[in-house]
Amino acid sequence: MPTAPAPEAETPYGRVRGDRDDAIAVFRAIPHTATPRGAARFAAPVPPAPWRQVRDPVILPAKAPAPPRDRIGPLDMTAFSGAPWRPADTGDHLTATVWTPAADSRSRLPVLVFVHGGGFLAGTGDAAAYDGAALARRGIVVVTLNYRLGAPGWLHLDDAPDNRGLLDVIAALRWVRSAIGAFGGDPGRVTLMGQSAGATVVGALLATPAAAGLFRRAIVQSGNGLGALTPGQARRVTAALADAAAVPPTVAGLAAVSDADLVTYTAALAGLDLDVDGARDPLLGLGPYGVVSAVQPAAAVAAGHGRDVDLLLGINADEANLYLVPTARHDRDARQMSQDLFGRGTEALAVAHAGAGGRTFRYRFDWRSDAFDGALGAAHCMELPFVFGTTGIPSLRGPQALLGTAPVARELTDAIQAAWVRFVTSGDPGWPRFTADDPHIEKLGTARAATTPAGWTDHGFPLSAAVRTGNLVHVSGQIAVDPVTFTPVGRTVTEQVEQVFRNIAAALDAAGATLDDIVSTRVYLRDPAAFAEMNAAYARLAPRPYPARTTVYMQLPDDYQVEIEAIAVRTGQP
Repeated sequence: MPTAPAPEAETPYGRVRGDRDDAIAVFRAIPHTATPRGAARFAAPVPPAPWRQVRDPVILPAKAPAPPRDRIGPLDMTAFSGAPWRPADTGDHLTATVWTPAADSRSRLPVLVFVHGGGFLAGTGDAAAYDGAALARRGIVVVTLNYRLGAPGWLHLDDAPDNRGLLDVIAALRWVRSAIGAFGGDPGRVTLMGQSAGATVVGALLATPAAAGLFRRAIVQSGNGLGALTPGQARRVTAALADAAAVPPTVAGLAAVSDADLVTYTAALAGLDLDVDGARDPLLGLGPYGVVSAVQPAAAVAAGHGRDVDLLLGINADEANLYLVPTARHDRDARQMSQDLFGRGTEALAVAHAGAGGRTFRYRFDWRSDAFDGALGAAHCMELPFVFGTTGIPSLRGPQALLGTAPVARELTDAIQAAWVRFVTSGDPGWPRFTADDPHIEKLGTARAATTPAGWTDHGFPLSAAVRTGNLVHVSGQIAVDPVTFTPVGRTVTEQVEQVFRNIAAALDAAGATLDDIVSTRVYLRDPAAFAEMNAAYARLAPRPYPARTTVYMQLPDDYQVEIEAIAVRTGQP
């Protein structure tokens, strides 16, 4: 049987040849912008030089200069960071890779463009976790791109444009608008998606007039609408880097500093105090670079920028665990760190976008890894392999690997990919919009494995087993007791509500049901003054649609402040 010819496509700068992955054509490392050298590293992006010959497939794409970020303690992060950058790696690195089910200019498929994370310091759109083939098989064109990192991308200089990495993304979007038709994509139906630093870039682009019209929809995964550095903070970084390099803080001063030395000097900025003039460090010391702006993206969006762009955004339940658990750090409160890094900024951006009249959808990713004895949970980056369908990467599995050792439900990948593709295609992921009147947050991954902490005995619950009659399940008297030690858990109403929901989940699990099967609950609350706190915790933990609830105030024993009973229906069960 004859071998199918390698796919080819014509771009504005020359023809490219790709490879096939079953029915998917992939074109790797196509320059969207000229890779800058010397002083040009700190200049605005310019188009690449055209090429005359067909550009052959690239096997190992070059990387932007960056420090190694392939491990966090024993946790292998190469699936997201790629192989470490080497000074000898001098190829084109401002590139895009395209996956398409229809390398045919007659097709007009929706387009998803992804901006990778890495703290503005590291990462690559060519990493294994961002393979776009699985998403492309669902009928969309997928583009991953690269932008300048570290000092070339984000260092503030008085004689250079700010946010050059962001300008690279705008240049890439302009390339997509002019080139994507050759790959079967519709330039009028582009969704821009980013994660972590990439998500913060996407949020900033919502507020950037130069990006208006380049994308129709946006997905912000674990970003921060309050994450921009102020000019004062950026100047402090500039002064520290120039001092480390012993050069003036100008383009001319830095032009002769090699990429390798810039990477080294950036590493020397670790721990730099960026609490300047009342503004807190939005990255909490995790890195010295970021979007530089006198106005936070959320504030600009609240003023109306980006309201015509449909927005899907969310966070993971245990974001900060990625930074704290593998390194066994106990000097920071994980919940507060998660909130400061991603939670508050996501909330602010969602409220701003919805308040300005935009179509806004929110989610929270709750699937919990059992890695590090269950402590890793729904950490930062955890949703990415589900979004891209790359959960099978070997480095992601193991007792000290991101996805742990428990089976990964294919159903969750299917559900998340279906929602993302639905949003890319129609602007609606399949759940209610987030509005002031209905601040809905869709819970993703609240399967049984996501609600049963590691170390619990099978079907452990403190007071009573669930009683099942036909497809009805009654769970009674669940209070904040650890089902292993039988000791009280939690000092606040919020902590106790969380433990009670864990207990309910374990009881339901024993009866073959989940939290999503609950249809009604009765809450016994000791103090009416705690109603608002209990209500907030309950709304965050309960499945959608929120089950009917009755609240009863009564005296509870000992230190217990809340007790819940529930009735569930095992949908589809006899």
